[in-house]
Amino acid sequence: LPKVAWVMDGYWDDYADWAKPLLSKLKGVLCPLASYATPLTELGVKNLVISPFPFMPKDRPDVCRSKTPLLIWPNQWKNIKGVNGFVDCIPGLPPNVRVELYSNGIRYYQMRTEPRWLAAVKTDHFQGHNGTGRAVFFGNVDLPEIAKAYQRAWFTVNLQGSATKRKTYTKGSYNNTEVEALWYGACPVLHSSTLGTDMPKDIYIAVESADEIPDAIRKSLKSGFALDPVRQKKAREFVKRKHLAADRYQELRGLLV
Repeated sequence: LPKVAWVMDGYWDDYADWAKPLLSKLKGVLCPLASYATPLTELGVKNLVISPFPFMPKDRPDVCRSKTPLLIWPNQWKNIKGVNGFVDCIPGLPPNVRVELYSNGIRYYQMRTEPRWLAAVKTDHFQGHNGTGRAVFFGNVDLPEIAKAYQRAWFTVNLQGSATKRKTYTKGSYNNTEVEALWYGACPVLHSSTLGTDMPKDIYIAVESADEIPDAIRKSLKSGFALDPVRQKKAREFVKRKHLAADRYQELRGLLV
């Protein structure tokens, strides 16, 4: 049977030794981002398709946007996402901004007793590592609950690209979490390397480091950028144009036929 493969991340160099011999056995390779495809392009892989993260739009949950500014973290808790710097910046956010923390990972277990955690987090619903900050940690929750969190949120944060030297990430990347945030109306705050992708620059906020997040949030609150209906409309149009699962299926069929 014909076979294709997905290269879903920027870690090709870590598994290239066993992955390279497989290339000759494939009818094609799909990558969600051009930056992830860079090593394959350099290898001369011909049947290479940039096929963005698939998303199946659903009716938005019957949940109202938070009346007060709400920022959520929906990403994995590992260094490449820049979660260390994000947690450090939480105390400096404008005082009226609430913070909810979702998902989990190694950095939660490493930092849950550190001073930075205690200064940022008020309530840990997962394992009770409560502190004196403002954030509420929920950890992993069911997918419908995440959709509701996006619906309530004003902002999401992902600093992927800020804490890595891998060129596949420094050239620009984003994740499913951003696609979902854009669909549900929240405004992503992303590392400036995202400017190297084809995500429109007027639908998210770019920062060089976590230190810039508090001021970026202040400016957005003043300008109304996050909840601007024009921004939200453009964001949904981008998701429809680039990430519909049905289009990804057609790209897969095109390789296999």
